[in-house]
Amino acid sequence: MLSEFQSVNEVAREILGFEGKLLSGSKTAYLDKHPQNAAVFNANVFSLSGKLWYGDLDLSLSQDVAKLKALAQKLGTVIYVVPEHLGRFNKTNLTEGEILQASVWSSDRDETITREQLNERRGR
Repeated sequence: MLSEFQSVNEVAREILGFEGKLLSGSKTAYLDKHPQNAAVFNANVFSLSGKLWYGDLDLSLSQDVAKLKALAQKLGTVIYVVPEHLGRFNKTNLTEGEILQASVWSSDRDETITREQLNERRGR
């Protein structure tokens, strides 16, 4: 659990790294190199209480998923990954319903996923 001096955002940065983390300098190059991976560029990480972090995540990589699960465990809550357009700039205060509907991954139901699963969850 959190220490009395740590914010949830500080814990997220401690576990996931600095906000704005990139998988690669080029999205196209990363996807060309990893065509089956579920890369979420500019992903937003939420709990139902609010936004915790943003940056690139690859939900096919066990190390990214392990970090998300560690964050959920440390905070004692379910963590959700929401695509870029639904959690950035003027849309950072999503309702619980919006988070649940937009989520492409959650710590209570998922391990690693494929690009095909990611696309299905995005409604493609």
